[in-house]
Amino acid sequence: GMDSGAAPASADLDGEGITDDGMQDDETDASSASDPQADGSSAEQSDDGSSMLAANGLDRLLLSFTSNCWIKVTDATGRTLRQGEQSGGASLMLDGKAPFSLTLGNAGAVDELLVNGSAVTLPTDSPGKVVRISAP
Repeated sequence: GMDSGAAPASADLDGEGITDDGMQDDETDASSASDPQADGSSAEQSDDGSSMLAANGLDRLLLSFTSNCWIKVTDATGRTLRQGEQSGGASLMLDGKAPFSLTLGNAGAVDELLVNGSAVTLPTDSPGKVVRISAP
């Protein structure tokens, strides 16, 4: 009598321990839960993309030189974009936040100065003259 009583009891315990239905439910929940997460990560990626576009929306400074010229260029955030000697015939493209602060060691060496495609006129083009301007 005791043996026959014990057998069904242990079988019931095993059945509860396995709970096939419960495991299947968990798997379904897990997969449905991971779908929104996947959507979320793709949304974050598109946010990163738009912030990259914002970074590219900087102002563009274009300089070209007919002869050697020492320059220093900083942007509105105070970041030094370029400092040093530029050689004649060289052109320089710098991206930063306008207005740019430029120090040009030789005004006569500057062939062209453009900000976002618009020409900026130097106060002087005398050779050897140091020019400090804010552009635009």
